[in-house]
Amino acid sequence: MISKDQVLNVVFTFNRPAYLRNFVNSHLVHTPDISLLIVDDASDDHAQLSYLKSIQNKERIEVLYAEGRAHRHGGLYANMNRAIDVADANGYCFINLLQDDMQLVRNATEDIIHACNILNNEEKALQISMAFRKHLDVKIEPRTCEVPDVYLSQTLHAADTGILHIPRAKSLEFRFQSSEREHSARAQSLGLINYVYRDPAVAWVPWPIYYRNRKSKRARGGALFARKDHFRAIRTMSEEEVERLKSRNIDRLPYLEDWCRPDKGCWIAPYNYTNSLYDWSRRIGRSIVQKGVTRRSVPRLIRHDTPISCPG
Repeated sequence: MISKDQVLNVVFTFNRPAYLRNFVNSHLVHTPDISLLIVDDASDDHAQLSYLKSIQNKERIEVLYAEGRAHRHGGLYANMNRAIDVADANGYCFINLLQDDMQLVRNATEDIIHACNILNNEEKALQISMAFRKHLDVKIEPRTCEVPDVYLSQTLHAADTGILHIPRAKSLEFRFQSSEREHSARAQSLGLINYVYRDPAVAWVPWPIYYRNRKSKRARGGALFARKDHFRAIRTMSEEEVERLKSRNIDRLPYLEDWCRPDKGCWIAPYNYTNSLYDWSRRIGRSIVQKGVTRRSVPRLIRHDTPISCPG
């Protein structure tokens, strides 16, 4: 059996102090007995640096300052490989790769340990994602679990996020490449597969400010499509909501829009994961062309107090 001392949560961050603070708070509430490594990609924002300094000496939290590079994702993939090496050198067998615009939405230690045991027992498995699906992202969706409690990913053999089996990656010389497509292809060439956990505990925070080439990404289309960043966290799931999540039928896939609400105010669903209204509307249009008008593609307002049932 895997113990919590063999697992390391790692969050990668760059100049998003509100998002980082939100992630760390969710970690302290929902996985306090798992250690956390924060990898900062050469941030220069004063609030970010001040926050990192304030938490770097907390118990079970370590901050690793990295030198970023100016390609599309900054130094993200070099930092991910470096984090694997650091975790391996410190005796960890599993590394839970996370981003600063993600958040734990429920108590997750037991599920993370369970996922690690599944990963350890499946010889071809490289990763297990603990994240909710997004309405506009999943194209091919398995609705059964041949391996109990995990769906087989139909699109990626390796991903930017998820629990990774360190000894397996090291023994096969798997390293993250310069894009998700490239390291997925690398994992596929090694005969490795990627799973998605049946009952997710991690969610992407919708409508985040985001970066390319280390600069804040401005929306295409000018002022008409510009959107200021108004950070809002995700509401923590109640015990009743978690019970409904875990007791649903296996073919009811766990979409973030069905289970996660803002902690205040409202969001437009389907949720967006950049701050560009142009990109969001374009993706909705593409989804409608490909699949026709569905509940997943029709914009609707979701308030923080919208009741959560067990969606079909």
